[in-house]
Amino acid sequence: MKLNKKDKLILISKYNLDLLNQIINNQNLNNQKIECSNFNGNLEIFLMNGKSFSKNDYGFIFEDISDISNEFKKALNNEVVNFKKFENEVKNYCKLIIKLKKNISKIFISNFEIYEKSNLLNIFTHFRKEKGPSYLINKANNIVADFIDDSEDIFLINNSQLSNIKINYSNYYTAKFPVEIDDIKKIANNLINGILNLKGDSKKLIICDLDNTLWGGILGDIGYEKINLGGHDLIGEAHRDLQLFLKYLKNQGTMLAISSKNEMKNVEEVFEKNENMILTLNDFVEIKCNWDDKAKNIDEILKSINVTSSHVVFIDDSRVERERIKNVFPDIECPEYFENILTANENFFREKWFHNPYFTKEDKNRTASYLASKVIKKIDNKNISNKELNNWIKKLNVKVLKKDLNKNNSKRTIQLFNKTNQLNSMTRRLTEKELKNWLKKNKANINLYYVSDKFAEYGLTVILTYKKNKNKIEIYDFLMSCRIAGRNVESQIIKKLSEKNKKKIEINFKHSKKNKPMYDLLIKLGFKFKNDRFTKN
Repeated sequence: MKLNKKDKLILISKYNLDLLNQIINNQNLNNQKIECSNFNGNLEIFLMNGKSFSKNDYGFIFEDISDISNEFKKALNNEVVNFKKFENEVKNYCKLIIKLKKNISKIFISNFEIYEKSNLLNIFTHFRKEKGPSYLINKANNIVADFIDDSEDIFLINNSQLSNIKINYSNYYTAKFPVEIDDIKKIANNLINGILNLKGDSKKLIICDLDNTLWGGILGDIGYEKINLGGHDLIGEAHRDLQLFLKYLKNQGTMLAISSKNEMKNVEEVFEKNENMILTLNDFVEIKCNWDDKAKNIDEILKSINVTSSHVVFIDDSRVERERIKNVFPDIECPEYFENILTANENFFREKWFHNPYFTKEDKNRTASYLASKVIKKIDNKNISNKELNNWIKKLNVKVLKKDLNKNNSKRTIQLFNKTNQLNSMTRRLTEKELKNWLKKNKANINLYYVSDKFAEYGLTVILTYKKNKNKIEIYDFLMSCRIAGRNVESQIIKKLSEKNKKKIEINFKHSKKNKPMYDLLIKLGFKFKNDRFTKN
């Protein structure tokens, strides 16, 4: 996914962020750049400076709590702390963040840590209630987290998650930056990845090898009872932890698939009978267990679930297999560290590929809905008549429920706008504020459609934005999740909209590299394309 050329990142900190600024500015992303600049001063001074930025900007605040709270300074000096006053100081800081939000689209806030004098503190008084520095730090972070909880555009980032930060006082005295120099590049990369994730560019699918990846040993040689998984063996525990992590990712919306050189009956046996297995076969949207070329298997997986290679990670302990996949699919991430499961976990758990800023119910149910969709695809792929297909769809008992935009579905709405590529007429990328402003300015409507059938509930999967004119309905955005393709949902929606308003339909369409499926779908529905619009009386 390409970044908007106007995207800018402003770094706000009293610390010297020049090196961080340079690293971000020197990174190329699909021939695009994040333009980074830094402001040397804390947030209050930045706001007093009066410098404004466009609504597309991102901000990163790296603040020292000593600069916002005099009471915290007292705690560092072992003086009496007025806890109520301390709370108010932190709440006033939160108000400054809201002021910043008026000018900056999305804000990353580094959580508070003790950067100065931490080596001088008494280990027995760190967490004294309402007095100890660490107690106050935790309280301050919780106040900020509670204050921004309802915001879709402000994110409190755990410093240790940014780069496993280590405090370095030599760096503080010489360069006025309190962490290891090597960590600065990690911070830069993770800020970039954070922006990409917000723009819908996180990884969607992990394709897994099995032997010496999900478990230790060669299944076909030793059988399901003797694979190394769990127990009190360090290798077995590492494989089990990897499965736990993959289960966690699956539950937050990342899809899993298998490509393994194994007999399917042996794989089914280990998943059914080995009591240490964390994952089940139902956790995987596609399973390819055979002796074919893995590149061939992966190509079939990608086509089956409509995922592009740039959104995929392939994990395999074999260097030969990784190089084969990388040669055929250069965009697939193939981490090299899986040759050693002990170091693999440490590295894999730190990757920022899977961070989802807007976790929704639809994300949690993604695997189940894809498994249900496979039944539909099997019917589509057979050489049957339209009449037979329509009869089958009727038996699915497809239900489409229209709802208005509200606070309960706004996250999912924006997620669909920013992630949907193939079935998307305009491929617009919008924030919630931008969408609402556009609807108001153009006096347009938005319909949100929830889809279900006898197999699963797919949730909010279709969006229409449109304007009623005198003789027609002009649709601006028509976007659908590919999970509900093949059920004639689009035909049902357009038909109801047309019959209700007794007007002809026009659909705006902007070609992209990925939305040809939407073009073909509208042609199939009987629309004619001319001058960037589809029309149908």
